Amino acid sequence: MTAQATLYNIPSAVNDPFKGEEMARVAQQIARDIGDWEAAARLLWTLMLSATWVTNEPLKAIEYGEESLRLIHEHQIEQQLAYTVNDLATVYMSVGRAEEARAALLEAQTRFEVLDDRSLLAQAIRMMGSIYYAEGKLAEAEQRFEKALQISRAIED
Repeated sequence: MTAQATLYNIPSAVNDPFKGEEMARVAQQIARDIGDWEAAARLLWTLMLSATWVTNEPLKAIEYGEESLRLIHEHQIEQQLAYTVNDLATVYMSVGRAEEARAALLEAQTRFEVLDDRSLLAQAIRMMGSIYYAEGKLAEAEQRFEKALQISRAIED
């Protein structure tokens, strides 16, 4: 159900945010009932993605993302942490919360380095560059963009 909810909640060929939200809520209740906190956190992340990219509800997305982070920290779920903070940074940026976005991206970068996920590491660094660019800090932005480009080229991404 978690995988299906994700497919329904993100831009995909089978996107159906209403079906996806309902499925995610049911699956999340099951996950909580059986103590599968990783699945519960992942489902909240999925709902955050839908509220960000499909239904365009950034405040709802932040609520889902921060609840996902609460579960992650409470239950020490390392694997999901990187994905939640990375995507939560996007939502923070969209509502003008640059400092929170910056902190989330720094956390995401650290986690992606540990996971050796260089594609998402490059994405997080590029997003950090976007924050600096929006703030008019062009030298800092260029430095991040160049680093992200180097990583992307190294892995042929």
